[in-house]
Amino acid sequence: MFSNVLAELAALWADQDTAEQQWQDAVAQTLRSAETRQQLADEIAKTMSQRADIDGVPMVVLSFLYRSWSLVMADAKLSDQSNPIDPGDYGSVVADLIWSVKPTLTLKEPARFLALIPPLMTKLRAGLRSLGQEERETEAFVDEMMLLHQPVLKLITRLRSRPGASVHASLEAIELPVAAMPTPEQRTPQAAELPWLAPKEQGAVGFDEGNPGANQSLTTPAALGDDSAEQASSSDRSEAADADDIDPGPLLAKLRPGSKVDLYAKGNWLRAKLTWTNAKRTMFMFTSQGKEPHSMTARTCERLIRKRLLRPIGSQAVVAKALDVLQGKGG
Repeated sequence: MFSNVLAELAALWADQDTAEQQWQDAVAQTLRSAETRQQLADEIAKTMSQRADIDGVPMVVLSFLYRSWSLVMADAKLSDQSNPIDPGDYGSVVADLIWSVKPTLTLKEPARFLALIPPLMTKLRAGLRSLGQEERETEAFVDEMMLLHQPVLKLITRLRSRPGASVHASLEAIELPVAAMPTPEQRTPQAAELPWLAPKEQGAVGFDEGNPGANQSLTTPAALGDDSAEQASSSDRSEAADADDIDPGPLLAKLRPGSKVDLYAKGNWLRAKLTWTNAKRTMFMFTSQGKEPHSMTARTCERLIRKRLLRPIGSQAVVAKALDVLQGKGG
C-alpha cells in the first residue's frame, strides 16, 4: 500500500519536473531567439555600413538604420521564408530613406520626393509594428527626419504657390538644416552588448530593462529606493554596511546554469536558480518557484550582489554551515 502511494508521488513529482523543465526551455528559447535575431541584425548593420550612399547620412538616421531597421530586417528573415532575398521588402526601403534625408539631393527632385515619402513612411511604420517596437523608441529619429525634410517641403510649397516658377529660382533663401554627423567611430556599427527584446518578450522572460538600467520587474529596494530588504534582520543590516567591499565579478563568474541563488524580488526573498545565460554572459535568466522568470543584465546582477540582494549559494558554504550546526549540537 505504502509503496503504491510512494510510486504515485514519484510519478507526480516527475510529471511536475517535466512540466517545469518544458516551461523553462520555452522561456529560455525566447531569449535564444532574441539573441539570434540580434546577431543577424548586427551582421545586417555591418553590411549597411559598407553601402556607397551611407556617407553623408546624419547620425540619428544612421543610428535608426543600424539599430532599429537592422532588427526589422533580421526579424523578417527569421520569420518569413517566402522571400529569402528581401522578406517584407524592408531592405529596399534603405536606399529611399537614405536619399530622402539628404536635402542636397531631394531639392533637385521635389516631385520624386513627394511621390516617395507616403509609401516610405507606411513601410517604416509597418516594419516597426512587425517587430513590436514602440513608437517612443524611434521618436527622435522621426522628429529629426522631419527636420531634414523641411527644405524640400518648403520648396514644394513655393512651387505650388508660384505656378510656372522654376525649381532653381524657388531655392532662394531655403536654409539647409544643421544635423549632427557621425564620427568615424560611429560610422562603423558596433555589435550590441545585449539582445533587443520587444515589450511582449520582456514580459515573457521577466525582463523590464528595455534600455539597460534598473530592473524594475524585480521591484528591488535598489530600484525603488526602499531599504526594506536591509531591514529584514539585524544581520542583513550589518551585512549591508560593508556591501561596498563585495567584488561581484568573481561571484557572478562562478554562476552556471543550475546554480542556486537567494534573490530579493517583489518584496520577498526567493530561492531561484540560474536557467540561462547568453554566450557573452551579459544577460542572465533566473527562475523561482511558481514559474516566475527573472531576467536581468550582468550589470544589474552585479549591483544586486553588491547590495546583497542576490546571493549565490555555494555548496561548500552549505556543507560548512551544516558541520557547524552538528558541532554545536555535539558540544
